[in-house]
Amino acid sequence: RVAVAIRPRGEANRINPRGAGHIQVAVLSVNGFDATTVVADTVRFGRTGTEATPVDVVRRDIDRDGTVDLVLRFAIADTGIRCGDTSAVLKGVTSGGALFQGTDFIRTVKCKR
Repeated sequence: RVAVAIRPRGEANRINPRGAGHIQVAVLSVNGFDATTVVADTVRFGRTGTEATPVDVVRRDIDRDGTVDLVLRFAIADTGIRCGDTSAVLKGVTSGGALFQGTDFIRTVKCKR
């Protein structure tokens, strides 16, 4: 397991499943895991970790701990996240061939019809 932060700059992990926007997800370089080794083309994010591919990737220290993290942006519509879901999963492969997975809690919003 790796540390994953959905909406790493706040926003309380709120996701509008019907939204047309994007969501940032960070893979953090913590606990001996080097997020810079993640092969971005292998990363998937969503309800089960098999859905959305990143539309943008940036390497930067998102959590201000002095290590470089991987920040990915995904189209919300591609994630498969549904109203009432309470977590989302990110999966991928490192340059060394290791599979990894991280999960973070979410709160779906604007779900009432």
